[in-house]
Amino acid sequence: MPPEVQEQLDTLGQKLIEGNKRMDLFQEMIEESRASLKENTELIKEVKEIVELGKTFFKIAKYVGVLFKWIATIGAGFAAIWASFQHFGNK
Repeated sequence: MPPEVQEQLDTLGQKLIEGNKRMDLFQEMIEESRASLKENTELIKEVKEIVELGKTFFKIAKYVGVLFKWIATIGAGFAAIWASFQHFGNK
């Protein structure tokens, strides 16, 4: 084989080896990105659960507030009736 051809083959072999090294680095970067993405996805799921719990808490608080409003209204009515009996009952 002529020396020029052998030199070109050696150069090509070196370039292939360098290309393989770069591909290995890319593969490592992709695997790290996937691991990071998986971790971020889990964190987002946890945050979503917390937000959903917060929404549920505020819904319950709203219903409790409405219940207390009705209880206070009924209680105020009873207090007014009781006060009127006390006031007019003593005369």
